[in-house]
Amino acid sequence: MLALALSLLALAVRVPYLYLVPRFTDELGEAFVSWLVARGQVTPWFGMVAYYGPAHMDIVALILRIFPNSLAPRVLAMIFGALTIGATYFLGRVLRDRATGIIAALCLGTATTHIVVNSHLAYGNAVTPFFTTLALTWLVLARQKNSSGFLVLAGVSFALAIQTHPVAVALAPGLLLWLLMPRAQWVWFRRPGLYLAALATLATYSPVLILIWLQPKQLSNAVGSRGYAISTDHSLGVYLGNLQGLMVELLRMVGAVYRDLDRPLAYLTDPLTLVYAILVPIATVVALRRGRSILPLALASSALVIPYFNRQYETFPYFTRYVAFLLPLIYTAVAALAVDAWEWLRTRPQFSSTRARQIAAAAAVIVIAVLLAAPLFRTFTYYEQQTRSGRSNALFLNITQIVDATRSQKLLLDKSLEQGEFPSGGNLHFAFQAWFDFENRPFALVNTETSVTSALCSGDKSFLIASFQAADRASANCRVTRMLGYEIPTRPGRDNLSYGLYEISPE
Repeated sequence: MLALALSLLALAVRVPYLYLVPRFTDELGEAFVSWLVARGQVTPWFGMVAYYGPAHMDIVALILRIFPNSLAPRVLAMIFGALTIGATYFLGRVLRDRATGIIAALCLGTATTHIVVNSHLAYGNAVTPFFTTLALTWLVLARQKNSSGFLVLAGVSFALAIQTHPVAVALAPGLLLWLLMPRAQWVWFRRPGLYLAALATLATYSPVLILIWLQPKQLSNAVGSRGYAISTDHSLGVYLGNLQGLMVELLRMVGAVYRDLDRPLAYLTDPLTLVYAILVPIATVVALRRGRSILPLALASSALVIPYFNRQYETFPYFTRYVAFLLPLIYTAVAALAVDAWEWLRTRPQFSSTRARQIAAAAAVIVIAVLLAAPLFRTFTYYEQQTRSGRSNALFLNITQIVDATRSQKLLLDKSLEQGEFPSGGNLHFAFQAWFDFENRPFALVNTETSVTSALCSGDKSFLIASFQAADRASANCRVTRMLGYEIPTRPGRDNLSYGLYEISPE
């Protein structure tokens, strides 16, 4: 019940701005493929990219089949995000105690990255933290209870995690080392449970392996098309640069630092970031000494492996989704440190009196409350800034609402909308196409630069979604009335786009 309560609390802080911020990214591409699966037009057995599995795609397809709504993918992401809070509670509880689970879950519940990215964007890799946290929890229980069943569950959960994004495989060396490093644990080699877990992991991940075996070029093509994110230069200098990028990314995630600072060490001038920069190393050392080595080993393994093949650490917070699965581990380690510190204080003579303990407890509550409230405050400040600056889906959603409510009129989408490229691959033109396809709203694609604009004006009234310039071209041959529209920022380094919804009628 406590895990459910924490998940519902996390859900409450994830609902605001769900559809408004961030702007729709190329997440709609994944959602669109899921929509094709739901309609039986694409096979559900393989992922949309060679190194992705079909798990998330098929879950979204099932939801779209039951609730064919364009907002469903983000709702599902939000639900997975909230469930990850409950999973984090269980991880903290099995590693130490209930208090550790509660603090860790609350910290993740207000974490800016997990709210804005992992609970708002409908990417498959946005749900990776849910499966990795489950995998760690099952693995701890497998060793605590000497249970083959929990080991199998850990393998299945881990395979689902790397189906959603292969970067999660960076946890594997640390987890295997933790499981088998003690000599007493070598008994697993004489039990069927270890081999069943290995088979379950391979079976769950088999769609990716089968696709690569059948069409090996798809993997190289997928890797080659993502040079912006996948590092192909493995020299020491590049590796160390990527490692620095990862460390800065982790600091920004726990510190909720949205602004770009010019120097990596400048992030330590932020109080919240500095607090975590001090706490996390201490927490990992204490975890090693207190028998919770799975956390530092998993974190160390990830820190060593991820920079080898990941090079994308900019455009905060969008690309934090690649490494956000480390957050439950970080917060669990910090939570366990907090409980350890409290237990140590309780044994000090200075805190033997009831009043001293009450003062210490009040101070601890205040510190934890600040750690929880600060990132949440920064997140909602970010929402307001994005909305005020036009970096939200407000205009998009207003237009779709009007168009969906008036299905009798013909709808035209102009090619000029392709200029509306957003961070993380979002494209305004494709966003409208995917949206109206989800809503089963007929539309036609037009190009006012090459089409005879008089053809746009024939027949009855129609809607046109286009840039201001495209609408001006159409107005040469018919009456064009702007219903909504204004200038919006696009991808950094690109010109802003002025676009809107127009009603076209013959002269």
